[in-house]
Amino acid sequence: MDSVLILDDEPDIALAFSRVAETVGYKSSFTVNPADFLKRVVDECPSHILLDLQMPDMDGVEVLRHLAAMGCKAKIILISGFDPRVVTVAAKLGVEQGLTICEALSKPLPARELKAILTKYRSMFDCSPDALRTALQNQEFFLKLQPKLALRERVISGFEALLRWNHPQFGEILPNKFIPEFEKHNLFKLLSDYVVEHSCISVKKIDASGCVPIQTSVNISAGDLSDLELANRLKRICSSNFVDPRQITLEITETVAMADPVTAMDNLTRLRLAGFKLSLDDFGTGFSSLAFLRNMPFNEIKIDMLFVREALRSKSDQTIIKAINSLGKAFNMSVVAEGCEDAETLDLLEKLECDFAQGFHISRPLTVDDAIEFLHSHSN
Repeated sequence: MDSVLILDDEPDIALAFSRVAETVGYKSSFTVNPADFLKRVVDECPSHILLDLQMPDMDGVEVLRHLAAMGCKAKIILISGFDPRVVTVAAKLGVEQGLTICEALSKPLPARELKAILTKYRSMFDCSPDALRTALQNQEFFLKLQPKLALRERVISGFEALLRWNHPQFGEILPNKFIPEFEKHNLFKLLSDYVVEHSCISVKKIDASGCVPIQTSVNISAGDLSDLELANRLKRICSSNFVDPRQITLEITETVAMADPVTAMDNLTRLRLAGFKLSLDDFGTGFSSLAFLRNMPFNEIKIDMLFVREALRSKSDQTIIKAINSLGKAFNMSVVAEGCEDAETLDLLEKLECDFAQGFHISRPLTVDDAIEFLHSHSN
């Protein structure tokens, strides 16, 4: 059962929020004391947190810092009657600290709006450790492959492997609904090994179909990057599947890579030595420095879709894309633009000198069999 822990310094509001949560099916509790709240986070392990930012003893930003230090995996909804811009910045700060910030809302918050949001983020399926392990054992998780287009040649150069859960009761479930649960229960290694294993199987199937060997990209979590055995784990998986690591690209977000730069540098260097290619994902949304970009052994930068989707209408976004392309060339890294959703944007990205593009205009994510058919039909 989902549970929500509420921190608000106004008891009447906290009680009202708690009652709304219970009507949606949550087990709910609340407190007005930040120190008590942090203790209860440890004791109760809530799946969701409703956090007021403006409190007299300890403000919400400080609370977020403590939650990050605790490794809190709860889904967090921020609320405040303060300047909405400050609330938005606090939400971004929480994300940069590795927290799952679902919403940043302004007070007063109508009961019907809170009810809709809590319903939106409620787990409709069992995400207990046993249920997740069983789903892995039953092969309920599968990959969809989204093509990546080389802009100058206009040929498909690779795929990004995107995980889905084919739930026996609820059908296809997107990863944002279950990956945080794997991380919460410290099962990320099992999941990552599963994804890399099935990516290798996809690579072999594509190669066996007569297609030109291409790259497949796999996302790596924060937990993976903190594991100094990561390179050995992934090498063993590739070796057991007779796949060359050079056909696998590992995607790491800015936030994940910067959480522990020394360990990240150790792992990333060893992965490169093992033959894997490395991609810095969602570039432009974090706080990485030029020194960080220079010192980390990435082969590729992926421009976040935030800048791509509005590029046709925004000179600022065009300037950012062009600047990232210049950085890529300076550091000998290829540049991929995510979120390309129409032909005009595709042409603009080529004009701005991006190397690759990815998005619904090129193709939606495909099953492995459909990806092979897509490759054959676009071979020319």
